Amino acid sequence: MPTFRESIAAGARLIGPLRGSDPIEIVDYDPVWPERFQQMRARLATALGATALRIDHVGSTAVPGLAAKPIVDIQLSVPDVADAAAFKDAIEAQGFAERLIETGHHYFRPPPGQPRDH
Repeated sequence: MPTFRESIAAGARLIGPLRGSDPIEIVDYDPVWPERFQQMRARLATALGATALRIDHVGSTAVPGLAAKPIVDIQLSVPDVADAAAFKDAIEAQGFAERLIETGHHYFRPPPGQPRDH
C-alpha cells in the first residue's frame, strides 16, 4: 500500500489542508479495541444499510495482544466506490470527514480537533 505522500504524488485528491504530523504513540494491546470496533460497526451498518457489503476491523488493533497505535481502523466495502453519493453522507453523519480520494478508495477520519480513535 502506498504511503500518504506517494498517493498524493500519484494523483490522489486531498480534501482540506495538509495537517501537521499527528504524534505516533504505540501502546500495549487494549482488550477494549474489539468492542470499540463492534460499536462503530453497528453504527455504520445502521447508517448504511445494504450499501455496506462488509465492515471489517483491520490493522494492528485487530490483532489480539499486539501493541499498536490506539486507533481502530475500519474497512468498509460498498458495491461501487465511485458512487460516493451512496455512502459519503452516512459515513460523515457518524463523525467522520472525507480526507482523501484515490482510485478505488475513499479515506475518512475524524475531523481536526476531534479525537482520532477510529
